[in-house]
Amino acid sequence: MKKFLSMLLALSVVFTYTFGAAGSVFAAVPAGSTADVYANNQKALTKEYNDCVATLADKYTETVGSATVTVDKSVYEKIAKEVYDTYMSVLEAQKAANDFTAPLNDANKYGDLNGKSITDVDTQAEFNALVLSTDTSKPYFNKTMELAFDSYKEEVKAELNKINLALYADKEMTDAHYNAAAAVTTGNLYKVTYKQFATDLRDDAIDAVNKTYIAQLTSSNADSRITKAYNDVFSQLALLEKAANTETVSYVDADSKTVYVSYEIANAKNVPTIKDLEAGAITDEATEAKLKAEVDSKAAAYISNNISNASAAKKLTAAYKEVMYSRIENETVSTIPDVADNFATIKGYYTALEDEAATLKVTVDAAGALLYDAKVIDKNLADAKVAIYKSTGAVTTYDLKQNAKVSEQSLDWKKETAIAALKAKMQKELFAVNGDAKYYALEQTKVEAKYQAVIDKINAATTREQLDALPSTVSVAGISDKAAVKTAIKALTQFAANKTKLVKYVDLLNGDTKSWEAGYRTIMSDDTMADFYATNNARTNAEVAALYDAAKAECDKLPTKGEIATAKKAVEDTIKALPSYITLDNKEAVEAAFKAVTDLDDNYGVAPSNAAKLTNAVNQLKNALVTKLDADVKALPAKPTAADKATVDALLAEIKAYETSDMYKTGSSYATYAKKSDVEKAAKKVRAAALNDVIAAIANLPADATEAQVEAAKALFDAFVKDYNDAEEPYKAADQVTNYDKLAFLEAKIKADKEANKYGDKDAKADLLDMARKITVKKVTKKSVKVTVTGSVANIKDNGYTVKYTFYKKAPGAKAFKAVKTTTSNKFVYKNLKKGTNKFQVKVSVYNAEGKLVASKTTFYKAVKVK
Repeated sequence: MKKFLSMLLALSVVFTYTFGAAGSVFAAVPAGSTADVYANNQKALTKEYNDCVATLADKYTETVGSATVTVDKSVYEKIAKEVYDTYMSVLEAQKAANDFTAPLNDANKYGDLNGKSITDVDTQAEFNALVLSTDTSKPYFNKTMELAFDSYKEEVKAELNKINLALYADKEMTDAHYNAAAAVTTGNLYKVTYKQFATDLRDDAIDAVNKTYIAQLTSSNADSRITKAYNDVFSQLALLEKAANTETVSYVDADSKTVYVSYEIANAKNVPTIKDLEAGAITDEATEAKLKAEVDSKAAAYISNNISNASAAKKLTAAYKEVMYSRIENETVSTIPDVADNFATIKGYYTALEDEAATLKVTVDAAGALLYDAKVIDKNLADAKVAIYKSTGAVTTYDLKQNAKVSEQSLDWKKETAIAALKAKMQKELFAVNGDAKYYALEQTKVEAKYQAVIDKINAATTREQLDALPSTVSVAGISDKAAVKTAIKALTQFAANKTKLVKYVDLLNGDTKSWEAGYRTIMSDDTMADFYATNNARTNAEVAALYDAAKAECDKLPTKGEIATAKKAVEDTIKALPSYITLDNKEAVEAAFKAVTDLDDNYGVAPSNAAKLTNAVNQLKNALVTKLDADVKALPAKPTAADKATVDALLAEIKAYETSDMYKTGSSYATYAKKSDVEKAAKKVRAAALNDVIAAIANLPADATEAQVEAAKALFDAFVKDYNDAEEPYKAADQVTNYDKLAFLEAKIKADKEANKYGDKDAKADLLDMARKITVKKVTKKSVKVTVTGSVANIKDNGYTVKYTFYKKAPGAKAFKAVKTTTSNKFVYKNLKKGTNKFQVKVSVYNAEGKLVASKTTFYKAVKVK
C-alpha cells in the first residue's frame, strides 16, 4: 500500500519478536502497585511512540477516492502524537479504575475514549498500524487525510499551473470555436482570445481547488466527506491533457514514473492550440478557394453559353457569384448549384435593403438630428446579407432599424434595468417580507458575491448582444439559509460535546439553587445555542470548539427564573393596560405591547399569560386600519392629477406597512389588502396626469419662447423624470415625453442666442474706453491726501470681469510718475508727501475670467500743492 510500508512492518515484527517471551511490549500486566503498573505502561507507550516516529519514511502514498495522494512524514508524526495522547488518556482512566486490561465502558463518563483499552496498543505493530492506518478499522485515516488535504490542493494547483499558455494564440476566437469550447450558441460576444480562454479555464480550475473544503463532520458523512473533497479537487485535473500525441511535455524518471513538465489543455475542452489553428486554416482556406473556383467556373460557362444575351448573363452571374461567395464564407457548403434566375431575385432583396440603409443613415428628426446610428445600420445590413443569402432558412427582408435608433443606443438604461431586476431578486432572496435576514452574515456575503459577479459582467458589457447573453437569474444552490445552518451545527459532534460541558457549567453557576427557586438559571435551547455559534461564524467542529469560552460567557448572562418572571409580569401589565375597545388612537399602544411580547419570547423564551387579550386587540386594530384604508381609497378622485401624488404615495406606504407587519400575520402568512390594486391604478393615473402636464407645457411653448418659459418647462420635465423614472418596473420616464425634441431644440436655440449676444472682451474694452475716468484729490492731513477715481464700471463687473486700479504719484522734482499700489479699490491714501506740487494719476485695467488683460486706460493727472 505504501512505498516504505514493508520495511516498517518488518521492523515492527522483529521488535515484537524480541519481546516474544512475554508476548508483547507490555508483556503480562506487571505485578506490584497500581502506580508501578501505570509507570511501566507509560514507559512502554512512550517507547512505542518514539520508535514509530524514528522509523517513519519521508513520504507515503495513499489512495482516497480517485485521488492518489502523497502524504508527508510530518502528517504521520502528528497522528503518532495524537495516538500517544489518546492512549495516555486511556491509561489515566484505567489507572483511576485500577484495571489495565478491560476496555473503558461508560460513554457518559469517557466520551471518545469509551471502548478503548491500553491493550489496543500493547505491541509496536499495533501502535504503528494505528498511525499508518494499516489495520482494518483505520480509526485515524480520516484524520490523516484531513491533515494532508491542504498539501494535496497545493500539489494539484502546481500541476494546473504547468499549463503552457504559450500554446494558445493571442487573437480573438472564432464564433464556432468559442461556442464549442464554452458550450454556448451566442458566439464570441466578448471578443475573448484563445489565450484568454485558456487562462480563464486554468484560473477557474485553480479557484475551484481553492474553494474546496472538507465538509463539517456530522453523523451521516463521517467517511464520505473526505472522499468527496479529494474527488472534487482531483476532478480539476481533467483539464490537463496527458495523451502522448499532444503538445504536453513529459519524461520518465528513474523510478519509471512519468513526470509532466507542461500540459496542453485537454482535447475535450475544445480549445485549439496555435498548431491546431494553423492546420485548420490551411484546410479551410484550401476548401474555400476550391469552392469559389468552382463558382467562377460555372459563372464563366454560363456567360459563354449565353453570348446572345451577354449583358443579362453577366448581371445574373454577378448576382450568382455574390450570393455563392457569401454562402461559402458564412456557412458550410458542400455542393455548388448551377446559375439560375433565382439568384438575381435573391440579390434583389439585398439591393432593396442597401437602398433602405442609405436612406435610414440620413434620416433626421424635427430638430435636424440623425435618427439612426450609421454604424448599427451597416452592421444590420451585413447581418441581413448573411440571412438573405443563406442556402436554407433564408429570408426575403430584414429589420435594419433594430437597435439602431440613436435615442436607444445608450446601454446605460438597459444596464440599469438589468441591474435593478437582479438587485430586486437578491433582496427577495436575502430578506423576508418583514425585512428579517434569511441568511447569516457568512452566507449572506456569499449570496451577495454571486449576484455581484453577474452585476459586474453587466457593467462590463459593451454591446447589447453581450447583455442579452448574460443570465437574468442567479443560482445560490449550495448556500445554506439560517435554518439549514442551525440544523448542520446541531448535528456536529462538537456541538453535543460543548452542550454537555455547558450544562455542567450552568449547574456550577446554579450551585445549591433549586430549580424552582428565583435565582435558578436554565441552559439555553439547542436552537438558541446553534444561533449563537452561527452568528459568530462557527461552521465546523473546530470552530465550535474554539467558541467554548465565548459560549460560557453567554451562559453567565443567562436570566434567572426571577428575572424572567419580572420581565413576563412587565409585559403582562402592558397588555393589561390596553383598553377593551381598540381604535386607531390605540395603535401605538398595541404596537408597543406586541413588540414587548416579541422581545419577551426572543430574550426569555416565554409568553405572557394574557396573550389572548393582545390577540383580540390586534384583530380590532387590524379591522380599524382596513376600514380606514377603505375610506381613504374611496376618497381618491376618479381623475387624479399630478397634485395627488403625495396622497397616493402615502396611502401606498400605509398599505406596505400593513402587508409587511408581523403583527397582522395569520400563522406564517402576511396580511394582504384587497384594494391595493385600486391604489396602484390611481398611482398610474397620477403618473399619466403628470406626464400630460409635461407634454402640454412643452407643446404650449411658442417658437420664440423666452429663457424663463423654457426653464419652467424643463423644470417640470426634470421633476417628472426624478419622481417616476423606475428601472425596476421598468419605466423610462424621459422616453414617455414624446415632444421632448421641441424642448431640446428651444434650449439649444436660447443657448446659441445667449452665446451670440454674450458680453465679451471687446465689449469690456469699449465700456472702459467710454467711461468718464475722472480723479479727485481730497486732503486728509497736512501731508496726506485721498485719491479717488470715478467712472461707471458696474456693467463690466456684472459680466464677470475684474477691474483693478494702479495708483501713481510724481513727487516734486521727480522726472516721472511712480506706481505706488495696485488694488481693486478705487480709493487710495498717499502719505508723507513732499512740499511743492505733487501730481497724481490712476490707471484702470480690466481682466477677463482667465486673468488675461483686456484693456487699460490712464486718467489725466491731478496736481496738488503741499505746504
